[in-house]
Amino acid sequence: MGYDPLEHGMKMANEFREERRAWRRETMSALEGIMNLDKERMQREEAQFKSKYNHLLLDEGKFSCIGCGKKISIIGLCWQCEKQQELMDSLSKRDDEESEKKSEDCSCYITSACLDELGLSRTAPEMQAMKVLTKEHILKSFSGIKDYVRYGKRAPQVVQAIRAKENAKEIWEQVYTSLRKVASSVNSGDLKEGYAKYKDLVLGLENRFVKI
Repeated sequence: MGYDPLEHGMKMANEFREERRAWRRETMSALEGIMNLDKERMQREEAQFKSKYNHLLLDEGKFSCIGCGKKISIIGLCWQCEKQQELMDSLSKRDDEESEKKSEDCSCYITSACLDELGLSRTAPEMQAMKVLTKEHILKSFSGIKDYVRYGKRAPQVVQAIRAKENAKEIWEQVYTSLRKVASSVNSGDLKEGYAKYKDLVLGLENRFVKI
């Protein structure tokens, strides 16, 4: 029997159709597997959600407000409790800012005054270095705490005395030069050296401007 091109072509077409059907079956099977996995994942997440928030879910599909227990349509706070929470957060933030400012004024009084008098920002590197020095070194030893208390009493007197001088700006520029040296030591990790430089600065200012 000789070669029949038509018969050969039909055979090839049938083989192609069978391969295509097989590919479709495999693809659909894979997609079903993925969908089943997604369905199982969604069921697990739903179960976890119900387990976590079931105490807030009411019979009619509503939720109870976490704050006051009022019936609401979503999990969380009712609008009254939400406003109250925003107010509390605002007051808390303000208290934190005031507390930080008081701490800054206490531990970095001369630094703050110097930056103010020279028109520099209180976020300057010298201020940041002083905060680190106070927190990480001065307040971690008994002698440091004693110096801290003494400094807190004398610093306002020093600042007041400098401001009364005719050459106040010149004095503050000298203070700033010393503060930059302190910051350099602190930023290089040598807190002990930074504190020694700062203590020399404070004692020098006290000797010059405070009558004991």
